[in-house]
Amino acid sequence: MSDSPSPSPSAPDSHALVQETLEQINLTVMAAGGTWTLGDDTPWRWPMSTVGYWPNPCTDDSNQYGFDLSDHSPRSDPIGDIEKVRAAWQAKGWKVRTIAERTTGSDPGGEITVNFRNDGVISFDAAHSGAGIVAQTACSTDPSTNEHSK
Repeated sequence: MSDSPSPSPSAPDSHALVQETLEQINLTVMAAGGTWTLGDDTPWRWPMSTVGYWPNPCTDDSNQYGFDLSDHSPRSDPIGDIEKVRAAWQAKGWKVRTIAERTTGSDPGGEITVNFRNDGVISFDAAHSGAGIVAQTACSTDPSTNEHSK
């Protein structure tokens, strides 16, 4: 008899959670435009396969997968880029929150974010110096589907 709890029949599969997050990231990349790379300088491409690729590891400490993307090319209209991403997210019915907004000064920009099911979150920030996307999704609650919790 195992000491592990039985997996819930509705427990999200980690591959499905990662794929869903990758789709949310791609929507953001397409709305923002630019040349994006992952944290290890791997160029962003779509479709991004979850086979052979995993985001930042899911550990007992974080209990989340994480993705960090950046576009270091200068942005002539960072506020406009934020509004494009906001419109794309709102078109999906997502509730967008503004985290920061700088409309005056020498470096206008800001950050917006959306929360999803399973503790998922994606944020987009932009300034003249570039832009960033950070996304996280919960690890599966089913240990048999979570390769990083074994």
